[in-house]
Amino acid sequence: MLFSIVKKKNLFYLEGECLRCGQCCKKLILLNKGKPIKNLRIFKKISKNKDYYQLFTPLKETASDGALYFSCKNLTSENRCTSYENRPPICMRYPSREMIEKGGELPFSCGFKIIPKENFAKILKEEEKNF
Repeated sequence: MLFSIVKKKNLFYLEGECLRCGQCCKKLILLNKGKPIKNLRIFKKISKNKDYYQLFTPLKETASDGALYFSCKNLTSENRCTSYENRPPICMRYPSREMIEKGGELPFSCGFKIIPKENFAKILKEEEKNF
């Protein structure tokens, strides 16, 4: 819970670099109008207008909030992108602040890390005042 507060209140920064492991391409959340896509029918409708959404395949697993997970069709078995130079904006910006603030997670093996700007104890104390 505390870490989600850090993310939602923008009390973090991102640090690190891409290790080219491909894990971020295997389980991602796509947004529509700033909100995670939770409905397959809506995804199909959006895909007709946003060509790069056609690069993603919905997975059966969903996030705890009901958001659909997707995998990229351009990822090879060696975890390399077949279209790296022409990858869509979502890939170029990964990991984005918006993704983290909306509840997105970094893969365990990711070279990027979410670092709180403030001490957890201080944030917790401030949050306790709100209850």
